Amino acid sequence: MLLLHALLAALLLVVAAYAQWRIGSQTAGRGRIWLTRSVFAAVGVAMGFVASRYVESGPMALLAFLQAFGIVHVPPAIILFFKRVRRERPS
Repeated sequence: MLLLHALLAALLLVVAAYAQWRIGSQTAGRGRIWLTRSVFAAVGVAMGFVASRYVESGPMALLAFLQAFGIVHVPPAIILFFKRVRRERPS
């Protein structure tokens, strides 16, 4: 079970990295890029902290944190993927 959670956490971290990377090319203005990245990172950390409090301490708490951090980035990653597919200009 631990391996499954580790794989899910790794996948969601890849999604988070993709979202953070695409924010830079799909958002106009350095200030907006910084703000958007910071908001998603802060919300991810907050959700990760909450998720880690609901599981046993140790490796499962860390995996819950990483999974929650990644889950926060799934909706923006999907939106940014479709913006890229449609070749939209930065907004």
